[in-house]
Amino acid sequence: MNASTRHAARSLLLFLVLVALALAPSAYAQTTFATDLDFVIGLTQLDDERILVVQGGESGNVLAFDLDGTALPNFASDIAGPGDVTQLSDGRVLLSTFANQNVLAFASDGTPLPSFAEGLVGAALPTQLDDGRVLVAELFAGNVVAFNADGTGRTAFVSDLNFPNQIVQLQDGRVLVAVALPSGGLILAFNPDGTALPDFATVDFPVGAMTQLDDGRVLVAQGISGAINAFDPDGTALPDFGTADPNPRAMTQLADRRVLVTDQAGTVLAFEVDTTPSAFAQIQRFPGTPERFNVIENTRAYDIVEMPNGSLGLIWSQEDENFGPDSLLLSTSVDGTTWSEPQLLDQAAGNQSIQGLHATADAMTGRVVALYNNFSSGGARILYSDDGETWTNVAAPSVFDEVNLTDLAPVPGGGFAAVMQTFPGGDFGPSVVTTSADGLTWGSRLPFTEEFDNGVNLCSWSVVPTGPTDLLVLYSECQGDQGTPWPIRQVSSADGGATWSEPVTAITSELPFGLGPRMDAMRAGDGTLWMVHSKDEQLAYTSSTDGGATWAESEQWTFTTGADREPRMNTYGGEPMAMFLGQRPEVELEAIYFYYGIPGVSQDPLNVAAEPTSEGVPHGLALAQNYPNPFASTSTIPFAVTTTAPTTLLVYDLLGREVARLVDETLAPGSYEARFDAADLASGVYLYRLVTGSASTQRRLTVVR
Repeated sequence: MNASTRHAARSLLLFLVLVALALAPSAYAQTTFATDLDFVIGLTQLDDERILVVQGGESGNVLAFDLDGTALPNFASDIAGPGDVTQLSDGRVLLSTFANQNVLAFASDGTPLPSFAEGLVGAALPTQLDDGRVLVAELFAGNVVAFNADGTGRTAFVSDLNFPNQIVQLQDGRVLVAVALPSGGLILAFNPDGTALPDFATVDFPVGAMTQLDDGRVLVAQGISGAINAFDPDGTALPDFGTADPNPRAMTQLADRRVLVTDQAGTVLAFEVDTTPSAFAQIQRFPGTPERFNVIENTRAYDIVEMPNGSLGLIWSQEDENFGPDSLLLSTSVDGTTWSEPQLLDQAAGNQSIQGLHATADAMTGRVVALYNNFSSGGARILYSDDGETWTNVAAPSVFDEVNLTDLAPVPGGGFAAVMQTFPGGDFGPSVVTTSADGLTWGSRLPFTEEFDNGVNLCSWSVVPTGPTDLLVLYSECQGDQGTPWPIRQVSSADGGATWSEPVTAITSELPFGLGPRMDAMRAGDGTLWMVHSKDEQLAYTSSTDGGATWAESEQWTFTTGADREPRMNTYGGEPMAMFLGQRPEVELEAIYFYYGIPGVSQDPLNVAAEPTSEGVPHGLALAQNYPNPFASTSTIPFAVTTTAPTTLLVYDLLGREVARLVDETLAPGSYEARFDAADLASGVYLYRLVTGSASTQRRLTVVR
């Protein structure tokens, strides 16, 4: 690069420092992370939590900091014209350079590796996509090029842009590219294969930095002003996040949820992000029909479960107005706000009751199974459905005689596991567990602990299958004084419950209302274990990524008072959901059932932004999970459109290549289904994307052989 070119490059990099405006108050508390740096232009956090900050210039450095801003030894030094920095999934660190027009590679300890790519005109913004490809912007040529993870296979992702200066891949797979406008900034959106989507947003000044938070919000820091705008994933403007120093250049969210923003003048600000979760992860009352989800009116919500057609199902019971027999009912929702009329699944006789229902779905087959007690028909019952519409109700086998059933969960690879406690002669006896391939034919009772003698009552216990033959059982005893810490214990089995480990304490909870800690646990689609439990008259949640060997520190939901004594967890779209009984100050009734996702983890699995219209047509796209999923040959994809517009439903592999075009026509508002034949595809994960008008959404499906 000659002197004039280098001068032009530096001028383009410094164009954001031409004007500085007064700072506005920040919407989030901010502190100074680092100061007195020189020409800061890049920022990232490594897997080991170190924070790298790139100092530009003729001889630049990659600085390293601890989480509190303490300076560590430089990661790399004397780099000619460094730019942006990122870490790949395999641990390598990529650093773009303007002077040498290449992308350098380093080991995670800073050891130089062979260059990742060369011959790029104004190389900047190395960004790794979910499918492993790496995008690099050629600032001065106006191109974004794609490479394989090893730097080979260069292809054009998108070309002929006006100074692309930010690249971010969103959680739904879309790729955002910010470009400069004569009077502001424009954020373009693309599919993973580089095909253009409707523009995401425009801002008043050229974009200085951009990132997506764990709660789904997209933050855009404007050059010159430093204003940090916030957007929903669909591009809808939200209240501003705050204001950084003028001319921000890089921005990222740390693992501790703080947001770091740099300016080229040499300051790194840290914004404290509150724990407000995404729209789905906030507490939501079950609204609409059924209306009587409260304890005053003798209604009890038992469990939430993903239905075979992708909708959310709620199974609940209700007495008649004269405290007569219980009715077991099902309501479903495709948007989480409006519920179907209840479908009668079972009814007790006389003044008998329906109790103790637990339901779950087998991800391999889509079958929904519920176990419960109908005391007027002789005890335990099995309710199951393969389509979510037609239900079969049969008597449970003798293994469920005289037991207190407390949990039911799907087994990875197919099947179900149940955990229960026997009470022969009215006394609580040993807890036992059994498994089933189809939910109908069950094995024998298998004691999982001899820790308690007969007569000891367990408050709650949960079975979490962690593999085809691996089981984890968590349990707590109903004894102790109010507010006294009490352990939640766990045991594990590697042979389907034939033999068990010695009990150990998983976590220590509290005992609200003088009762033992109520809890439930489940396994998410990514293998993470989640547990919800009572704590300080509230509910808390914790997780384990090592099969229950260790549990993270519990986080507490803050929804006023009234912790549920029987919380339930289930998966929806592979993500954790919880249902519980709580109390809110704006609610006049004593207690209301709510559902909740894990903040920063559970995204809105229903993919619908608002309620249906009076004609039953939802506002916004509705793309449900295909069923069955995973599948071997064919699967059904339900979806809905809201306006008459050209509509496409495409399937892509993880390299962004189109493998199927299921819909390509103009559709009227309404609900539809598309049949996907994957007989010719290899096993693996694929994306299916619905685009209609200016709206789009996507999900993942899995083909297994």
